Formats: sequence, structure tokens, C-alpha cells
Amino acid sequence: MNALSVGDLRVTLGTREILRGVDIEVPYGELHVLMGPNGSGKSTLCHALMGRPGYETTGTAQVGGVDILGLPVHERARAGLFEGFQYPVEVPGVTLDELIAEMALVGGPEVSGRASETVRELELEPFLGRMVNLGLSGGEKKRSEMLQLAALAPK
Repeated sequence: MNALSVGDLRVTLGTREILRGVDIEVPYGELHVLMGPNGSGKSTLCHALMGRPGYETTGTAQVGGVDILGLPVHERARAGLFEGFQYPVEVPGVTLDELIAEMALVGGPEVSGRASETVRELELEPFLGRMVNLGLSGGEKKRSEMLQLAALAPK
């Protein structure tokens, strides 16, 4: 079974069809990179798979055999999707430590364990008490996202 299976995915935003029949199979344990020029649909594919409002989809998309199209965003995340952003949003009022604690409430104690290990590996201790991505450099924001990714361990 593939971690991600997309078949004949078509995505429309407003009246414009952006993706026209995308097919992708990504087996567990493999890393695939999407590359292409600006406007080729890379971000649209990610946004559509995550359920961003305004993106109309047809076709199929499954994560671990679970059909994700039509599911709310939080259910897509529970199925195993994680989207990293080119420009991660700043979240004033929420510290990175608080975010990880909330993730652990939903994901269980293993989230805290993975987060603690990753905090040490990425040397993020100084950032735990700071607001999520607020005042961080681009590289620090990426490290923060890597912490979130590692803690959730998406499929």
C-alpha cells in the first residue's frame, strides 16, 4: 500500500482549472520532491490535498488507503498529511512549547517524546518559550517546522 496515492486529480480555483489529471504514487519510506517553474501547480497540489478552502477537486487522493478528498483539514492531518510552508505564518500569543503541548494532547504522549528528541537534535531549546515563528529568521522558522513535522510523524 502506498503512503500517498493520487489519481486523475483535477483542481479548479474559481473558474480556472489549475491541475489537469495528476497521478502520483508515493510508497511508504520514500521521499519524492516536486520541482517545476513558478505557476506549474506545485503549491496548488499541496493546498488541494490539505483541503484549503476555495480549491474544488475531482479525482482520488488517499493516504494509507484513507480517501481524504472531502475530509476536513484536521481529519486529513490525522490520516497522515503535513504541509510545510514556504513562508511559515507567525502565531502571536502562542509559544512553540504551547503548540507542542497541544499537539501532544491530540496525538498522545509519543508526540511529546518525539518533540523532546527533536528539540535536542535541532537545538531549539532557546525557542520553546518564544511565539511560534515570531521574530525568527528563515532558517529558524524551518527548524521550527521540522520540529512540528517530527513530533507529528506524518505518513
